[in-house]
Amino acid sequence: MMKRRRLLLALGAGLIAPGIEAQPKVRRIGYLTPHALIEPPTPERAGFLAGLRELGYQPGRNLIIEYRAGDSDFDRLPDLAAELVKLRVELIVAISGEATIAVKAINPTMPMVTVSGDPVQQGLIKSYARPGGTITGMSFIAPELGAKRVALAKEIAPQARRIAVIWNARDSIANNEWSAMRGAARTLELAVDPMPMAEADDLARSLDSLRELRPGALMVIVDARLVGFRKIISDAAMRQRIPCLAGWREFVTAGALASYAPDFRALFHRLAFYVDRILRGAKPADLPVEQPTKFELVLNLKTAKAIGIAIPPPVLVRADEVIQ
Repeated sequence: MMKRRRLLLALGAGLIAPGIEAQPKVRRIGYLTPHALIEPPTPERAGFLAGLRELGYQPGRNLIIEYRAGDSDFDRLPDLAAELVKLRVELIVAISGEATIAVKAINPTMPMVTVSGDPVQQGLIKSYARPGGTITGMSFIAPELGAKRVALAKEIAPQARRIAVIWNARDSIANNEWSAMRGAARTLELAVDPMPMAEADDLARSLDSLRELRPGALMVIVDARLVGFRKIISDAAMRQRIPCLAGWREFVTAGALASYAPDFRALFHRLAFYVDRILRGAKPADLPVEQPTKFELVLNLKTAKAIGIAIPPPVLVRADEVIQ
């Protein structure tokens, strides 16, 4: 009698359930990007989803991802952030510093995993080692990259005597890289044509001026806003037969000649680690923000042929990926 009573009590308390497996808890997170959300996923988002699956999360089964995308309209980010907050997600993956700032303005206590430029300079975290607050994740800033890209341009186009540089003048991080590029160009005895962009019209005027300037190379300092113009910039350089080098692989798939940048697929894959840790109870304040450790050189040989550039063999040998 006593054993039967204990069995009934255990069943009532949910401690055992013969023949019925316990249902896993379904977690819910947000994903906010200023760019378009496409299917199949971009290599970066595919890396993030792969990382989640490796950690046991199956989107649509034990994990619900609420996506919100700005379609390159950054003014929509605050409203999209508010939508995610209202859905009571457990955390938000914020793609770009602008997306992170938008969420923080709506709900300062929302845990966030970000991939952005320099979150310290943007005032999002206190330091890389000790973020503090509610934000952690990945930074894609490596201070030496600007100078390395200028050296790469000189190596690919040794006859170049001047380069043009496009960057978002509203972005303080891009301004820092511009300064590094200008210094590297001076060292290599390259003249520089600055093409700062504050408005879309600035970019149009800069691209129109390529015909007259005829720089030996066009350099693009990539931030979240300029990513949306990758096809326009790459096409303009192609028309003028100017080698275009950028800081994001997607520029090369859009037609630019080369990119030297962090491996963004690896960065996005690593975001899954932070999501898992926070869902398991860790505080973002205690999770150091990581910086890139893997970089990749991507070349587009189809573009090289179209603009009449022969990629030097030493550069070809170093390439991590060659688009034919």
